[in-house]
Amino acid sequence: MISISDLGMNVLRITTLFIVTVLMCTSAGLSLSVVAQQSDVSSVTPINQKSESNPQAVDLVHTLIHAFNGEDLPLIEQLVADEVKWFNVSVAKMDIQTEGKAALMQSMRAYFDSKYATKSTILDYLSSANFVSTVEKVTYNSSQGKRVSQCSVAVFEIEHKLVKAVWYYPSHKCD
Repeated sequence: MISISDLGMNVLRITTLFIVTVLMCTSAGLSLSVVAQQSDVSSVTPINQKSESNPQAVDLVHTLIHAFNGEDLPLIEQLVADEVKWFNVSVAKMDIQTEGKAALMQSMRAYFDSKYATKSTILDYLSSANFVSTVEKVTYNSSQGKRVSQCSVAVFEIEHKLVKAVWYYPSHKCD
């Protein structure tokens, strides 16, 4: 018998991917049946081993985060598709934050002007086909002027070597 502590961070990866899958399916109006079964834990990829079915997509996401950290709007504009969509997802709903490259650039420009001095670090990632899932730690200036951090799961869809869509899930306390 394997205890949760024996599984360590693998539980986080399985749980995170399950939650992301459930939220994406329910957001798309799909029904989802879940069958619990015992599985061979030795077949689970440890968290420190990256699954890169599409290393170019992973590189694109890393470059986008680097451009965001540098507030490099021209580079961000080069990395996203004309029809890019940016979503915020919660348990109850999914909102379109921006739709289209022009709207994303306007939103990013306003965000960079806000003086939050936000920096994002990718703590973990997983790629599958044209999707890259990340766990990001974001550090920023709070309204009280203190540097604070929070984490979030994001999913990036890549098409024709450009970011086509991004889904950000609710922020949470970093582990």
